[in-house]
Amino acid sequence: MAIFYGKNIKGSLAGMVFSQVGDITVVRSKPEEVKQTAATKRAAAIFGKYISPFARVVRTALTPIHNRWYDLKMANRMNSQISTILYQHRQADGTFLFSNQSFDRLNGFNFNAGSLLEDSLLKFPAITWGDQKFSIMVPQYLIKDIRYPLGFSHSQLNIRVDYFNLEKGTHSFSDLSSYDFIRYVDGPTGENFEFDFPARCLVIISASVLFVGNHSSSSVIFNSKAFHPAGIIGARYHHAPGKKGSDKWGRYSLKLPLTSA
Repeated sequence: MAIFYGKNIKGSLAGMVFSQVGDITVVRSKPEEVKQTAATKRAAAIFGKYISPFARVVRTALTPIHNRWYDLKMANRMNSQISTILYQHRQADGTFLFSNQSFDRLNGFNFNAGSLLEDSLLKFPAITWGDQKFSIMVPQYLIKDIRYPLGFSHSQLNIRVDYFNLEKGTHSFSDLSSYDFIRYVDGPTGENFEFDFPARCLVIISASVLFVGNHSSSSVIFNSKAFHPAGIIGARYHHAPGKKGSDKWGRYSLKLPLTSA
């Protein structure tokens, strides 16, 4: 109902809403009531129960790599990728059936859209996935393989391996590997690392590059919210039986119901 107060109208009439802002009468369409269908309710339930919590688990676990120097839309971008993966592999009975390549969408995910990892690290470590093991080959980095910000002469490449047992809701990781480079000097020869591939686990390999310069006899880190090349360089799920893996697993508050093998 709308009421006329001498010069002004307040209330609603015929799908329009009248309100006052100072001496001005503002007219806008009356918002329509959105009714949720059974499908939209199921989608909201899946997002709140699995998608958002799982994306948060991954983001939190990889904090040593992104250091919270990510762009404002990073969480939404990761939610979107996880959402696509989980919906794609959700079965009629509500369980999830993953294959080795199910999480390939996470490969190349950048934590900071304003400073892509591939724009600073021009050559990535090579990852080889096997049935029971996987390996990471860190190549020799030549002068041309790392792009430095103006005025900075040192860099540090950090690599991390995280394991997520999706069914048990547990997480483990390898020690962070770091490599220091000088801008105008070729790096040392490469190294190869081999890891066991735990059964029914998602493995995520991530990397970041820190840039350091000298200012008044002290080291200054260039990276910040505005610039931090960091991302996921490998993701693979091991659906087949394998080794148990490390006993040093931490528990997080999410378990995905997996389809029985």
